[in-house]
Amino acid sequence: MKLKFEESDKKLIKEIGFAMAYKLLLDVAFLVILQTMTVEYYYADFNFAKWIIGTSGIILLIVFIQEIKNDYARFIIKLLFAITMIPVATIYAGKNYNTIFYISMIIEFIIILSTVYCLPKIKIMFTNKIKLKKTKANRINVSQIIYYVFLLNTIIVFFACIIYNGFFSFAATDLTKVYEIRKQFYLPHYITYLFQFETKFIILCLIVIYLHKKAYVRASLMAILQGMFFLWKGDKFTLFSTFVVIIFYLLFKKIKKEQDKYIYPIFAGTVGICSITILISKNLRMIFSLFVRRLLIVPANLKFIYFDFFSSHDKIGIVGTIINFIFKQPSPYSVIPYQNMIAGQYFENYEMYSNTGAIVEGFARWGYAGLVIIGIIMGIVILAIAHGTKNNKVEFIAGISIIPIIALNDGYLLPSLLFGGILFLLITCYGMKIDNVNLLFGRRKNAKSNNAS
Repeated sequence: MKLKFEESDKKLIKEIGFAMAYKLLLDVAFLVILQTMTVEYYYADFNFAKWIIGTSGIILLIVFIQEIKNDYARFIIKLLFAITMIPVATIYAGKNYNTIFYISMIIEFIIILSTVYCLPKIKIMFTNKIKLKKTKANRINVSQIIYYVFLLNTIIVFFACIIYNGFFSFAATDLTKVYEIRKQFYLPHYITYLFQFETKFIILCLIVIYLHKKAYVRASLMAILQGMFFLWKGDKFTLFSTFVVIIFYLLFKKIKKEQDKYIYPIFAGTVGICSITILISKNLRMIFSLFVRRLLIVPANLKFIYFDFFSSHDKIGIVGTIINFIFKQPSPYSVIPYQNMIAGQYFENYEMYSNTGAIVEGFARWGYAGLVIIGIIMGIVILAIAHGTKNNKVEFIAGISIIPIIALNDGYLLPSLLFGGILFLLITCYGMKIDNVNLLFGRRKNAKSNNAS
C-alpha cells in the first residue's frame, strides 16, 4: 500500500530534513570540532536522552512554524529559530543542561508563534465590525525627512570619530587585537548612542536605499564608511553586518517568493564550510570561531547560564530600558553589573561582559511570567515588521530588518524596541516609502508619485 502525501506534507518533510541536517552539523561542530579548541567552558557532557528531547522539541516547533501564513513573518521566525532554538537544542544535549530551562524556551517560542498566528485573525474580526474611514496621506514627505536625518547622523558620527579618535589605523584587521582597540575607542556619552544607531542600523539602511535606487557608488561609499567604523572601534559585528545586509537584499531581489525555504540549507552549508576550514588549516579557525562559535554556540550556552543565574538571583525588571528613566527602579546590580557577575561566576573572568538574547530576557526581568510578556511583544514586533512589506518591496524590508533581527540572538528586545535598532526599524518600515525618497545630488529613481508616504 502506497502512502499518499499532500504537497504541504512533502514541504514539511523537506523542512524537517534540512533543519535536521543543519542541527546534526552543528552537533558535530560542538561535540567534535569545538572540543579541539580547548576552551574549558565549552567542554561537552553529552546526554543522548536529552538529544532525543531536544530534537523532538525542534521538530515540534518546525511543524508549528509551517502554520504561519504571512510570508515575511514566517521568514523572520525561521531565521530566529535557526540562530536561537536549534543551537539551544545542540547545547542542551551537548552540555547536559537543565530540561526545565530548555522546555521554558520552547514554550516561549510557541507563545511567539501563537501571537503571530492569532493576532491577524483577531484584527480581521474587529475590522470587519468597525468600518474605518480612510484619509488621504499627509502631504509632508516623511520618507525624505527620515532620509535626511539618517544622512545628518552619519556626518555627525563620522566627524566625531575623527575629532575624538584621530584617523583610524589598520590594527583591527588583526582580529586578536580588537578588544584592545575597543578599550582605546572613545566618544562622548550622547554621541556614543548616535554611533550605536549608526553602525547597527542607519548606515546599513542607507546601503539598502542606495542599492534599491541603483546608486551603487554611494552604496559602496557607505560600505567603506562602515568598514572605517570597524577599524575605529574594532567591533567585528560591524564588519559582518555589511555583508549580511547586501547578501539578503540581493537574495530577496532575485527570489520573489518562499525565501524562507532557503534558511536551513544556507545555515547547514555555512556550518559545514566553516567546519571544513578547520581541517584545511588551523590558521582558518577564525572563520569557524566567528560564525559557528560566536554567532551560534556562545549565545545558546549563555541562555542556559542566564536561566541558572536568575533562578537564584534578583530579577532586573525594567532596568536597562528607557522606561526606567521615569519609574526609577533601583538596579540590584548597581555595584557589579549582572553581565560581569555572570562572567565572573561561570567563567572566572569579571572583566568579561556576558550578554545574551531576547529568548531569556523575559525570565531575567520577571521570571516565568516574563517569558509570556516578552513572547507576546516579540510576536507583535514580528507582525509589525512584516506589515512593512505592504508599503515597500520585500527586498527593501529584508535588507533593513535582517541585522536588528539577528541582534536579538545576542541582545534584549525591550531596550532595542524603546531606544534602539528595532525602534528605528519600525519607524523606517512605517514612515519611509522607498519610492518617495529623492537622493541628494542625483536624479530621483523609481518614484511613482510625489505624494508623501
